[in-house]
Amino acid sequence: MAPTVKRCLALAVVAVLPLAGCSDSGAPSRGEHRHNTSTPQAPSTALPVSSTSSATSSGSRGPGQVIIAEQWKDPDGYEFRAGIYRPKTQVTFDTANAKPGRANMTIEVVLTGEVENLTPKRNAPYPAKSWTSDARSTAALGVGWPLDSTVCRLDGVHPREGAVPAGYDMLVTWPKKVPASATCYFPMDSQLVALQPTVTDPKASAPRTIAQGASLPFENTKTFRLEIDEPDDPESLRSAVIDDVIVLFGISGAE
Repeated sequence: MAPTVKRCLALAVVAVLPLAGCSDSGAPSRGEHRHNTSTPQAPSTALPVSSTSSATSSGSRGPGQVIIAEQWKDPDGYEFRAGIYRPKTQVTFDTANAKPGRANMTIEVVLTGEVENLTPKRNAPYPAKSWTSDARSTAALGVGWPLDSTVCRLDGVHPREGAVPAGYDMLVTWPKKVPASATCYFPMDSQLVALQPTVTDPKASAPRTIAQGASLPFENTKTFRLEIDEPDDPESLRSAVIDDVIVLFGISGAE
């Protein structure tokens, strides 16, 4: 069957994507990708650097702006549309619990948005096989950084030029000018993770279907922890991490 995936990116989709804003107050999604399960440590006092992406200098790209909008149909004929908002990134440095001359760096990237069921007169299975066995397609998100960025030169980061995630019928990036093959990733990172439905009630289970014409919010959190040389200018490094982040959006099972 000829592909029916429709693509559009960034500002052009803001006026045409009928998606409501996604709450940031939900509990962390189940299945959240974490790399460090060590016991809690004392807070750092030497480099108290912590900020979010909304503090970037551009000012015109705040949280809630749609950066990626994609529409697709799965093999069963269900139709979906996903809108991904600009990521919110937080960077912290901990020297109190690091070796002399070193710093523990934590990067947390929160990706939010909504997925909508466009199938006429039909409720649809949530498009993530990890959430429902009825799903025939999986929409997934990941993050990376440009190969020539400061982040790709940090200890523990693996530049993998030309290593494009496999198994996706569609793969797009934001910003669009940076292809997936020109990004670096962190070790042990699965790179793309299926959309995680936002669950605000800890006693409730994640939704397995989307009603016809309805949309559901999602929230994916990617957390990376590295031990690096203590930066001479932590504020500049923090800004570089936030400004250079790349969002990857892929769909497997798109007809």
